[in-house]
Amino acid sequence: QHCSEEERTHIISVFGERVSSLDSETINRNQDYFQFMTDLPMDIPQLYLYSKNDVLSNPTYIEKLVHARQISQTQPVLQKVWEESIHCAHLRQHPDEYKQAILEFIHIATTTMRSRL
Repeated sequence: QHCSEEERTHIISVFGERVSSLDSETINRNQDYFQFMTDLPMDIPQLYLYSKNDVLSNPTYIEKLVHARQISQTQPVLQKVWEESIHCAHLRQHPDEYKQAILEFIHIATTTMRSRL
C-alpha cells in the first residue's frame, strides 16, 4: 500500500525474510506514523535529529513533517540532519554537532517560551 516494490525489497534485504511474513499494516506503519504526527496539533518547540541514510526512518517523511510543522505552528521547529549516521546513534557518531544542536534548541526554546509568559 505505502511501500514500492523497491522499498519492500530493501526492507527485506536489511531485516531478512522474516519481515515479509508481517502484514502490510505493520510494514507501512512508518508512513502512517508520520502522517499522524503531521496532523497532530502540538504547538511546542521541537527539534528533529535525523540522517539522510537512515534505513529505519525515511528522511523524506521527516522532512515533510518538519515542513508541515514549521508552517502550521508559531513555536520554533528545528532540525539537524546528517548525511550519514546510524538510526538513533547520532550522539555517538557526531557528539559535538549533536550537543551543539541540543544547546541551540534549548536556548531558542527557552527564549521563545519566556516571551510567551
